[in-house]
Amino acid sequence: MRRTLALAGGLAVWGLAGLACDPTQPFATVPPDTVGPFTAELPRQLTFNPLSDETPSVHGDTLVFTRREADQPDGDRCLAFLPVEGGRLLREACPNGALSDSTREAWLYPAISPDGSRIAFVRERGSLLSEAPDERSLVVAPLDQPGSALRVVRGVFPTPSGVLGNAFRKITWRDANTLRFLGGVES
Repeated sequence: MRRTLALAGGLAVWGLAGLACDPTQPFATVPPDTVGPFTAELPRQLTFNPLSDETPSVHGDTLVFTRREADQPDGDRCLAFLPVEGGRLLREACPNGALSDSTREAWLYPAISPDGSRIAFVRERGSLLSEAPDERSLVVAPLDQPGSALRVVRGVFPTPSGVLGNAFRKITWRDANTLRFLGGVES
C-alpha cells in the first residue's frame, strides 16, 4: 500500500512538473512601461537623445523630427517618429539604414502629407571631411520608404531678387500636391 501511495504521489508530482514546464508554450514577457515626459507642464522635454533632435513637425498624433545618434559613425541624421505626447520612438528611418558609408547624409525639416501617405524633407549629402553639404534638394517619398525619395526642387532655385537660393526651411503641405517652404541663401 505504501509503495502504491508513493508511486501515485510521484506520478502526481511528475504530472504537475510536466504542466509547469510545457516546452510548447513560450514564456510570457511583460512589455516595458512607456517613457514619457517627467511632468505635464509646458514646455516639456520629449526626447532624451544625448545628441541633437531638431526640426520637428506634427501630423495628427505623430511628431516627426530629425535625429542624430551616437551610433551613426558617419554622422548621418535620420527621421524619427514619436507620439505627440512623448514616449518611445514609433520608428526611425536613416539614410542607408544603420550602415555607415563614406558620405554624410541628413534628412531635415520633415513634413508629412495631409493624407499621411508621403513625407517631404530636405536631403543633404556631402563628404565626411566637410561640414557643408555638396548636394541639397527638397524631396518627397512614401512615408514608409523615405530612402526612395524623388527630388522635387533641385538644390539651387531662383529667388525674386535674382539671387540663387539654396536653403529650404519650414516645409508644409498646402494640399495633397503642393509644398510650401521658406527659401533663402545659406553660405
